[in-house]
Amino acid sequence: MTDNNVVTVEAVRELYAAALALDTEKALSYLHPDIVVREPSCLPYGGVYRGIDEFAQLLTAMMAVIDLSTIRVGSVMSDGTTALAKLEGALCSGDAVELVEAWTMRDGLFATCQVFWFGPSPVLAPRG
Repeated sequence: MTDNNVVTVEAVRELYAAALALDTEKALSYLHPDIVVREPSCLPYGGVYRGIDEFAQLLTAMMAVIDLSTIRVGSVMSDGTTALAKLEGALCSGDAVELVEAWTMRDGLFATCQVFWFGPSPVLAPRG
């Protein structure tokens, strides 16, 4: 890996560590002010979130669905400006979840994130 790749991978890991520790201020410090996050539309909080304020709202919405204490960051790969991170954990219902997040950097901060869920059906299943 080149130096840029290592820096990007470390930044992704640090971002997740802060977010999962509920250190919102530190997590937000890794984000570009114009961050754009795209969550799958099939999720209860699915859609596009723009800017730091909407990203903070997204974190709150996610906590109603995902048990953040179970999330583990697996492989993180980068080409220096784009990073892919594989995550595993559980929903608040206890169902397992796997996802990949694709981050891009601009001006040394994360500017976009595209989220890909594998098997989000437990989120969509009727409660009852």
